[in-house]
Amino acid sequence: MKNIKVLDRSMIRSLLIAQNGRCALTGEKLKPTDVTLDHIIPVSRRDYAKKKGYGEAWLLSKKVNTLKGALTLDELYEIISMINKNKSKSKKIMQMIFDKKLKPTEKDII
Repeated sequence: MKNIKVLDRSMIRSLLIAQNGRCALTGEKLKPTDVTLDHIIPVSRRDYAKKKGYGEAWLLSKKVNTLKGALTLDELYEIISMINKNKSKSKKIMQMIFDKKLKPTEKDII
């Protein structure tokens, strides 16, 4: 894969400086034990191999990188938007489950 760069320590330091020591997506302060290198366009997404920026990386917190996984930024933003739109409904469902208000049913719904 010729588009994927190998980052040495000096480039990682440069990223830390450029990002002010913060996660590129959330802006939260990165701790040395919590920093991960993330490919902006996931290298596993070979369908994007010719896209500008393929193989480029930045620094994210571990939890954000885990959430992003193999998603592109547009895909991640779309999922976050859907989660935010459904927030009140998911809270109601969660509360029903916690309060054990769900009853077994024989009715097919799908």
